[in-house]
Amino acid sequence: MMKTIIGALLISTTLLSCGGKSTNSGTSSSNNETADYNSIVVTYQNTVDMMGVKTTTNETIWSDEKNNRKATFTSTETNFMGQNTKEESLSIENGDWGYNINLNEKTGTKSNIKEMKSMATAMAAGLAMSGDLKDIKSLKDFVESNGGKMLPNETILGKECTVYELMGTKQWLYKGMVLKAMMGDKVMMNAVKVEENVKIPAEKFEVPAGITITEAPEMNE
Repeated sequence: MMKTIIGALLISTTLLSCGGKSTNSGTSSSNNETADYNSIVVTYQNTVDMMGVKTTTNETIWSDEKNNRKATFTSTETNFMGQNTKEESLSIENGDWGYNINLNEKTGTKSNIKEMKSMATAMAAGLAMSGDLKDIKSLKDFVESNGGKMLPNETILGKECTVYELMGTKQWLYKGMVLKAMMGDKVMMNAVKVEENVKIPAEKFEVPAGITITEAPEMNE
């Protein structure tokens, strides 16, 4: 899962810094690298059974592109040797501020993410100008230059997705959102519902009542 997330972040940040768009060549016929919606809500449900550990994850992402805010609720239930544990977390990005909240413990941290986003953009721009990535102008360029390959488009939940293999995973990308990801024969991410341009309640981007928030350490610390 972490490998998938890192790959998606690197792709999106690098391509945006290049200002590149999909060339729509080869097997991929739609530009799914960037969002063209005001808002999107994606719900994921997935169960992974590996080495005797069964993990069921339910996750919902609310992304309000128009107002620069995003929230992700994740519920993970793990069964190991007959014992069940359940963890719930919430992450919120609202303007310059980010919150990481442990809903089980009712605690969380608050940090200014403006600087982190600026650093990520600057790093991506530096990569884009480097010898290895200076010619990267599309998702296809990025994937193939990193040993991956593009595959024919496929439809998930009525959404035509760009499909590619990269970093040991197969991913289905729709307008900047990974709807499905597989590692080998295991499904690691699986969207079950996608809603575009819907009204998202403002409270989705607010810290729930009863949560104790502390300031996260400064980046230089």
